[in-house]
Amino acid sequence: MALFPEIDEKASCDKARQKLKEYRHYARLAGRPLTDLKSPSMDGMPKAQSFQNGTEAALVARLDKVLDAEAHIGVIDNALALCKFQSKWLLYFCYCTPEELEMWQVAERMGFGSVGTAKRQKTAALFEFAESYPNHELIVLRNETSKQLLSD
Repeated sequence: MALFPEIDEKASCDKARQKLKEYRHYARLAGRPLTDLKSPSMDGMPKAQSFQNGTEAALVARLDKVLDAEAHIGVIDNALALCKFQSKWLLYFCYCTPEELEMWQVAERMGFGSVGTAKRQKTAALFEFAESYPNHELIVLRNETSKQLLSD
């Protein structure tokens, strides 16, 4: 019996990778303009009086999505800022640029000698990101992994 539970580094890196893959999606959500209002349509049928402002409800729903996306981006940015300089930029080039870069492009930008070196550094950077994420949400303990395997 260990004093501290063992960390499953591979599973933690997988969770970190999934979280970082959401970055571009949230960035697109947060960057859309709020001017996507629709013109009212008339169908000629009488309707019951509604006391809800439909335009306002749509804007509030859209604003909630934008604020939620900005919050997710902020958490990821803060976790990246806590990583070492090289890890931060490696993960940025892999997951946070507007266009997806191939691993050879990332290796070239980072000045690595080979793609294999970049992949090894990326694995270490993902684990570092998982450690720096708030509340250790991305850290998976070995006994949790075995429990998940048994329940599946």
